[in-house]
Amino acid sequence: MKVELKGNNLIITLPVDTKNPPRSGKDQDGKTLMLGCSRGPKEQDIKVKGQSVYVNAMAYIYPPRD
Repeated sequence: MKVELKGNNLIITLPVDTKNPPRSGKDQDGKTLMLGCSRGPKEQDIKVKGQSVYVNAMAYIYPPRD
């Protein structure tokens, strides 16, 4: 995951695996399919008002309905 501060925008780049099928979200009992995840909050090399910025990111899709 890459995080940048550009002006008043926080830009988050989260790698996703588009070649392999998405995996089932462990906490969701198969209700979502995970594309990419930061695996919890991560401290970034960015400071706002002297405070460290933490980012928690997750990208998922819902499985097709039967």
